[in-house]
Amino acid sequence: MLEPTGIKKWKENFPNRFLDWRSNFFKIHQITHDNKLRQLKFKILPRIVITKKELKKFNMASDDHCKFSTRTDSLMHTFLECDVFFSVFSSAIKWFNDIHKLNVRPSAEQILLNLTDEIALLAYCA
Repeated sequence: MLEPTGIKKWKENFPNRFLDWRSNFFKIHQITHDNKLRQLKFKILPRIVITKKELKKFNMASDDHCKFSTRTDSLMHTFLECDVFFSVFSSAIKWFNDIHKLNVRPSAEQILLNLTDEIALLAYCA
């Protein structure tokens, strides 16, 4: 079976994390029942989320900068490097831990790439 181009790109960024990419797609249905979140996850894994980088490339935006910084907007920046996203992400994890009386600290990378086995291990060790 051919490996999708988006998966190849993830493997370049995370060579030791994306070994069983097919299971990451199957896990989407286990992770959430929310269809909007499922749709987003199904777009993130093959890297078909449109950011300002792509909009600029097709002359649909005047620049490719992140709305919150001067850095180039991209999938990697938006979900793994942006300070604003990290702040929202941290608040969501804090809320989750408070509600469930846990101290789980998954990385944005673990959530973004559906690395649920690693997250489950964090919860078990907490």
